Amino acid sequence: MKDENGKTIAMISVHVDDFLLSAHEPMLEKIKALLNGNYEMKDLGELTTYIGIRVRTAKDGKSLEMNQRAALEEILEDFGMARCNSSVSTPVDPKVEAADTSEDPSTILPSMDATRYRELVGRLLYICRCTRPDISFAVGVLARYMQSPSDKHWRWGKRVLRYLKGTLDHVLRFTVEGMDKKLSVEGYSDSDWAGCLSTRKSTSGQVFMMGRCAMSWKSARQATVARSTCEAELIALNAAVSEAVWFKHLLSELTGEEHGPVTLYEDNESAKAIAQDDRQSERTKHMDVKHFAIREFIQNGDVVVKSIASADNLADLFTKALQRGPFCRLREAIGVVPSSRENGLQSSSLLLACESIWP
Repeated sequence: MKDENGKTIAMISVHVDDFLLSAHEPMLEKIKALLNGNYEMKDLGELTTYIGIRVRTAKDGKSLEMNQRAALEEILEDFGMARCNSSVSTPVDPKVEAADTSEDPSTILPSMDATRYRELVGRLLYICRCTRPDISFAVGVLARYMQSPSDKHWRWGKRVLRYLKGTLDHVLRFTVEGMDKKLSVEGYSDSDWAGCLSTRKSTSGQVFMMGRCAMSWKSARQATVARSTCEAELIALNAAVSEAVWFKHLLSELTGEEHGPVTLYEDNESAKAIAQDDRQSERTKHMDVKHFAIREFIQNGDVVVKSIASADNLADLFTKALQRGPFCRLREAIGVVPSSRENGLQSSSLLLACESIWP
């Protein structure tokens, strides 16, 4: 890799004692020799598996797929769902209200079962943060009831497992199609106002795309109760701006050149107008000042907020339970698709996986 000045760039990604090297072959050998001179290391060759994530690239080099099928199969086996034949098309039933206000105390899970519930949620959290953004909202809802889960919440968890059982062949695909040479990132922000009926708090959702590849995503219940749809959208937008600015700086470091503003798509015109206007009004003076930090980033040219139709907002997948049609359409749009057998997938030649053996 070379930057705009023709200098060779090498990248090293580190996770505890595992890391990835990415560079031209001559520099790659120099880096390995340098590291071997200081640490005892094991060269695992071309990337096939990294921290439990299986990686494959197409022979034409135009796409890369990541999956955690082995981890999913282990979860299904551990929770007695490996031989389940009743798969579902969505991880959350859109007809079920995510509320526990009227829960009968007698249905609260006993201590041992509650521990199993927490184990399930913890393992699913890792899956959804790495390769399965399509279950982010579902796992976020499950995580709200870690303290005292009930039979109902356990059934919700089993539904997520049934969904995963039916989509074991799905991968997170990265493709160069639709990606420009400057590696620009576009973000989508959305919220579901007062979606949590037990607290009346809203759920924020965001996803950042590089071409047709989902690079970052998040689904989280907001910390405060929003008084209007506009306020909920503004809170979600402010959170997305922080991620957008981080991406801008990261891309500048990786490419060695200054990147322009990151585009953020928002489907609420009122929130967009408030973010771009530095005036205060009777309807906005109660809002926390921190939610207006977005204005400074817009003025500095770090972020550009643009309008988008609600049906096209990819972040909608991370804010609420959707019907099968919209869910599958948005799932495919962020790159979660069935594994491709075309072009013959092989181990990734883009990266070299290594493992350090620390003394």
